[in-house]
Amino acid sequence: VSFDLEWLLTFRASELEKAIAATSLSYEGATLLRRNALAVLYNQGKKESFDLIVRFRAQTGSAKLREFADLLLSERKQ
Repeated sequence: VSFDLEWLLTFRASELEKAIAATSLSYEGATLLRRNALAVLYNQGKKESFDLIVRFRAQTGSAKLREFADLLLSERKQ
């Protein structure tokens, strides 16, 4: 299964869970996959990557992922 990071972060969580259900990705679950995607974007250091982190942070329903996005965005400012 091939996923791009933007799709992973913008697809509805329920649809993401369905898409990965029959794959080894389901072991980790959507939240951990998204957290890892945020870390990859942060490490890319590109403006587009940070823009996607900001967009994701604004739309996610996960407090844990919002907190992680906040951490990454605050690290960028330092």
